[in-house]
Amino acid sequence: MGHMGHTCGEPNEVELTAAQGLGHRSFSGLHRPHLPFHVPASFPDETGNVVNQWDKYGPDEDIALPKHAAAPTGMPGIAFTYELDGKTEVSVFGDAHPIPGPDNPTDACPFCGPPLPDNATRWMRKGYYLAVTWIDYLAGRIIGELEARVVGRSI
Repeated sequence: MGHMGHTCGEPNEVELTAAQGLGHRSFSGLHRPHLPFHVPASFPDETGNVVNQWDKYGPDEDIALPKHAAAPTGMPGIAFTYELDGKTEVSVFGDAHPIPGPDNPTDACPFCGPPLPDNATRWMRKGYYLAVTWIDYLAGRIIGELEARVVGRSI
């Protein structure tokens, strides 16, 4: 089987193989939509037109802030750095901020800081929305290719 894609690129090709009486098989991997976000700003929308997906979500000030800015008290230490591969800062468009922690610092996260500034929080949320849209687009391409190759069968 060929390489299906990576965190930023599109699947190169959906390859199907027929095994002895087992039908078709497809193997693919999509990076979960979590930090770090490696997503192109522009890619086709549901109509096939290439659009700037970042702009699709509107002005930054329209992105809602979370109800709770701080992490929950008692959150395990691994949860603070898992997505960041052990880093103690989060970078938002070049601005470094301490990883946001609980209101009451604990031994679980001695390096955690206050909640991110509102603009950074909105950019992170917008980035997450974009990452989910990108994964949805890639999954749709894979399913579309499967449907095109396996005509008349439900997948």
